[in-house]
This record gives sequence, structure tokens and C-alpha cells, in this order.
Amino acid sequence: MPSSISSCVVFQGKPQLVTINTIKTTGIPRYTIQGISTQQQRSLTQKIKTAIRYQKISIPKQHISAEVSPQLHGIGAKNTKSLELALALSLLRLKHTIPIPHKALCLGSLSVEGEILPAPHHIALGLHAKNHGFTYILTSEGAAQQLATATNLPCIGVHNLTQLLHTKIFRLRTYTPQSITPPIQSPQAFYQFHNQPTALRAITIALAGNHHTLVIGPPGNGKTLLAAVANELQPQLSRTEYPQALKIHSLTHTHQKTVIPRPFIVPPHTATHSQLFGSKQGRIGWLQQAHQGILFLDELPFFSKPVLSSLLRPLEINQGELLSIAAYNPCPCGFAGFPEKECTCSEGEKNRYTLKITKAFKERFQLQVMVAPVSSQTITTTQPTQQHFEHLKKTIQRVRNDTTKLEITTTAQLLLNKAHDKLVLSIRQREAITAVATTIAKIEESGMITADHIAEALQFRIQ
Repeated sequence: MPSSISSCVVFQGKPQLVTINTIKTTGIPRYTIQGISTQQQRSLTQKIKTAIRYQKISIPKQHISAEVSPQLHGIGAKNTKSLELALALSLLRLKHTIPIPHKALCLGSLSVEGEILPAPHHIALGLHAKNHGFTYILTSEGAAQQLATATNLPCIGVHNLTQLLHTKIFRLRTYTPQSITPPIQSPQAFYQFHNQPTALRAITIALAGNHHTLVIGPPGNGKTLLAAVANELQPQLSRTEYPQALKIHSLTHTHQKTVIPRPFIVPPHTATHSQLFGSKQGRIGWLQQAHQGILFLDELPFFSKPVLSSLLRPLEINQGELLSIAAYNPCPCGFAGFPEKECTCSEGEKNRYTLKITKAFKERFQLQVMVAPVSSQTITTTQPTQQHFEHLKKTIQRVRNDTTKLEITTTAQLLLNKAHDKLVLSIRQREAITAVATTIAKIEESGMITADHIAEALQFRIQ
């Protein structure tokens, strides 16, 4: 009768549940592993045998074959580490009685001395197993508490193969979930960003309604700092959002964490298509890493045209799942349209600079904010307060949780229609203005969308 154990690996960039069936057959005594590449078969076979031998545990002196199903041809050496504990356990159960709880996942790697170590990306693998009905995880002592907290499943922590063999499974330490308390971080960028109330208002609206935002202005006046403020004002991940964000974080980071903030992803403007959108080999792109968080595209005109063109569809269909903030200078020198300093660029230079930022691309954004130079007369020594920061953060969270649909007043409808005709708005632009006005109304805790809300939304319209 085969010894069957369930495990999980990262294959082609995604968690993949596997079953390991180990059987004794006739033939020359040896141990083989089927279902993975020949190179990985050799290294895994040697490691499993060495670990068991070091722990002085006996195995049947017969031809033993372990089959990994489904087959994982092409899997990398790092990811096969997740199978090592399951392979060893499946082999040992051919001779030794090792009871395993029903619906238990075996997840861990081995040292050559037979100690059980955390599997790579174990949090993502544990979350995937939970979503597929597993109710226990058998893993290393070092990963058990973290896995229990992340998956909300009981996790049995084991030190080495000998302990697993000679200790009743119910006597091994079972780790249970611990409550997660995200650390309270003092804002840094928020305290540096002042004298720009209009920009702060715009980013508050953007965060509250998940509205993609364009930030335009001369160099050195706070475009990047405004994005950092947006990151600090992001609300904590909700219980429904947390598992998916944690899973993506686990797959893209070597160091595993159970407490993570909302993502804030800043791709370099040299980003390739595969870096931003992911590769066919399963690499997770920056766009997916920004899920439930912020994707900040700094120096927008320097991104390649194919990358910007490919962003059109994701920015439209991912509305609500991520917030995109894009920043750029209005021209190469940075001062076109700003009276504070004369622009030195020719018309040709201006056109070439913004050529890749097409009207279709800009229409994927709902807000446009100009970060202008601050004159000495308007500079104030008054610093933003922690109370103001907390108020904005609570407001953003409240509006995000508010799913009510607001009616528009007659005067507001008339103003919107007038703006539509005078500014020759597209349907997409009109819908964006209405969506932003709805967010403003909810921020102001108004029961309806008024003309004032439409007027403010028009002030931030894409131009």
C-alpha cells in the first residue's frame, strides 16, 4: 500500500498542491523520485537519504519509488526544498507508524543533519492549502507560529525527523493563531509636506475613493513627497484584503512576515514589460505586487511607450483594487505653465517630452493635481499635527467603507451638464468627475452630491 503525503510548492510563480505517493517495488534496493527533472531528482534523493542516515533511522532495503503528482518538470532547486519533509515522511511511513491528522499538509525543508527547516515562501503555501480545505499544517518549529498566525490554522512544529518518529503526533507542540497588532508608525513625509493644502486635499480624495491621480509640477516641489504622504495615509488592510496581500508578499519576498502594510510599489522608469506585468515563467510583476495598495509611476515620460500602452487596460479594470499615482514635470526644464520661472524649452522639446502620455492614457486617471512652487509669503512654520494626520486617515477609511449610492441635486446636475458641453467632456471624463464628486460628498458627510462637490471635482479634472 503506498504511503501518501500532501505538500505544496511554488511552481511557475504560483502555489501548487502536490501529492507524494511512495511505494515498495521489486528490484535492486534503491530510492528514486519521479515527477521532477533529472537534476532535481539526484540532489533530492541524496539529501533525503543523507538526512535519514544522519538521524540513524532505518528504511526498507528494497526498491522504493516516490512519485510527485502532478509532475513538476522545470521546477527550480530552491522551490523543491518545500517537498523535502513530505518526501522523507512518506518514505519513513513505509516502515514506521507515523499517524498524520486528516487533511494535514506537510510543509518543510531538511538540513543534511535531518533537522526540519521552514520551506521557502511557506506563508503563501499555507494560505493556498487553507483555501483548498486543509485543516492542519505539519512544519518546522521555526515556521509553525508564523504559519498558524497567517493561516489561522493549528500548526504542528517539529524539530527533526527523530522527534517526528518517536513522539506521538498529539504530544508534539501545536501552535495556534496569535492576534496581529500592526505597529503604529509615526508619519515622516506628512510632517514635511505642508504649504500645499490643495495637493493634500487631492491625495485625500484619491485615497478615499481609489481614484488614479496625475501629479504635475516643477522639480523639487513635492511630487514624490506627496506620493510618500499617500503611502502613510493608506488605511490598514482589512481582514478580507489581508490574506491575498500576505500571499503576494510571501511569494515575492525571501523574508516571511505575518504583519505587512499596504503595498507601495515604485517601479523604475527603466522597467520592462515583464518586470511590470510578470513573465510567462511565473514571475510576479510590480503591478500585481501593488494589489490593494499604491503603484507610483515617477518620472512618467521616461517609461517606454510599450509599457505605458500596456498599462491602459490594467488601469481601467483594476480600478478599486489598486491606486495608481503618476508624477512628471510639465516639460524637460519643469516650468512650462508656471509663472514663477520662465520655461526654457522649445515647443518641439515640450511635445517630444510628453508625446508618450497620450490623451487615452491620461483619461485612465480621475484626478489631476498641480504641485506649484511655494512663494516665501506663503511659507509657514506651522507643522501638520498628529491629530490632523489621524483625522485624515480615519476619514479615508470611513469613505472606503461607505458603499451607499448618493443622489445628485438638480443644481449639481445642471452644473455638470454645462461643464460637459463647454469643456467637450468625453463620457469617461464625465463619469470620472461624477465619481470624484461622490467621494468628496462622502468626505463631507453630505447626503447628496451638490454643485459644490461637482465644482471641486471639475477643479481636479484631467486636462
